[in-house]
Amino acid sequence: MIDFIGVLGLGLLLAGLPVRLAQCCGASRAMLLAILLVTMAVCLFPWKGHSLVFYVRGIVGDISVTSLALLLVLYGRSLFIPASKHQPVHGVVGWLLLAILLPLYASSMGYLTVDFYSFGYEPQWMLLASGLLLLWAWQKQPALAIAWLIGIVSFACGLTKSRNLWDAMFDPFLAFAAMGMVAYQVGRMVVRMKGTKPVDGSVALRQAA
Repeated sequence: MIDFIGVLGLGLLLAGLPVRLAQCCGASRAMLLAILLVTMAVCLFPWKGHSLVFYVRGIVGDISVTSLALLLVLYGRSLFIPASKHQPVHGVVGWLLLAILLPLYASSMGYLTVDFYSFGYEPQWMLLASGLLLLWAWQKQPALAIAWLIGIVSFACGLTKSRNLWDAMFDPFLAFAAMGMVAYQVGRMVVRMKGTKPVDGSVALRQAA
């Protein structure tokens, strides 16, 4: 089960770029599904004894159950739900993930004196915070709440390789996704600010002329 989660998650992650590019080019759902299956097959095929997923996994490690659930939701939405019914990602989600993950990874690398990662070995203390997090996420982004719930249940059932609750709910891929969301929001804010920049009098006169 552990290998299945890791292999499937990284395979879906590697297939994300070609599927997204095809979607931007207006590919049909059937074509998107075909690209997904072909890319997954290429990533999982044992070239010279090992698959591409094997090498990627050796570099970045396993994907969390939460990220796997989110990937399945994203693919399901792209393949089976019309774009007009897609729920937009709430802007505060990226900021919340960064607020959680930056201190976590900073402490893991020794930049902070508090070892937040060790808290995951005492899940009874984290479950209360996780419950509050799920309630918040359900209001803002239900898909994320469901993914976190799946991660917690998988951890409780012993389906995860790590016995640390952090590893079931978070991973570096979520951190990179959060940084991308925050960068996108900041970029949009900068563009809006430049777009509303007041025009000085000389420019206004030239435009009027």
